[in-house]
Amino acid sequence: MRPQSDIPSLPGLGARARLRRSVERFPHFVAEAGAAGTITTASEELIAVKLDRVLPGAEGWDNEVCWNPEVGEAIAGPDATAEEQIAAAFHADVEIIGPLRFCDHHRQRYAEKVPIPEAGEFLIGDYTDEGTIGGDGEFRVTLVELHGDRRWSLYPHLEVYGEGVPALHRAIDAGLFDALGPVNSRDEFARRLLAIGLIDRSDTALSETRP
Repeated sequence: MRPQSDIPSLPGLGARARLRRSVERFPHFVAEAGAAGTITTASEELIAVKLDRVLPGAEGWDNEVCWNPEVGEAIAGPDATAEEQIAAAFHADVEIIGPLRFCDHHRQRYAEKVPIPEAGEFLIGDYTDEGTIGGDGEFRVTLVELHGDRRWSLYPHLEVYGEGVPALHRAIDAGLFDALGPVNSRDEFARRLLAIGLIDRSDTALSETRP
């Protein structure tokens, strides 16, 4: 009998996923490695990932890449259950990824010792539970204080470099551009990031923010 830990399991509905390798559904389309999406179906009969970006040729499948038990028989073996076969096929092609996270410099313990030139600074990225940076990297949004039309506002300024481009793509797919308008405070910008599904990993919670 196989150890319980070796038995593949179905992914959770709503989980975020990314293709480990290109997945071909001949003759309709090829979903390229690195494409990300959301688990919309997860059963012993069908697993489906709805991709964030439009995939030409997948219109008839509602922009979803799907797996069934048959494609996993060669991986899990003919004696495996349907659930084990479909899960094996899925996990061979796909990795589950956690949500993007952010930290607000103003709410970090080191904020007073590490001054920044602008009114606010947010680091957004693929951070692990241990606090390290994952494979998708990180990028920065600074809040620049400007006065215009007799009104004071903080204007988000996006800064990204090569290693942070994958994280930026994920954030854009989540709705980052809609969050980049002027704000009245750092907390308002943080709440915009929370509203598009990002996780706040700042040292101090929003409700405990210093004035």
